[in-house]
Amino acid sequence: MDIRKTLLELHFSKNLQYKITTIFILFSYLIAVLIAFLSKQLDIKNFSDVFIISIISFPILYIMILLLRNFDFHLNNILEELKNL
Repeated sequence: MDIRKTLLELHFSKNLQYKITTIFILFSYLIAVLIAFLSKQLDIKNFSDVFIISIISFPILYIMILLLRNFDFHLNNILEELKNL
C-alpha cells in the first residue's frame, strides 16, 4: 500500500511539473508575441504579419491547451486514487 501511494505521488508530482512547465511556455510565448507587437517588430496593420503569427500561434495554443487539459485529467485521477487508498 505504501509503495502504491508513493508511486501515485511520484506520478502526481511529474504531471504537476509538466502542467507548470506547459503554463510557463504558454505565457512566455504570449508575452514574446506581445513584445514583438509593442516593439513594432510586427505590425498589427500589416495583414501578412498578423496572418503568419496567427498560423503559427493557433497550433501552438491548441497543443498547449490540449496538454493542460490532459495533465488536469491525470492529476484529478491520481487524486481520486490517492483518496481511495
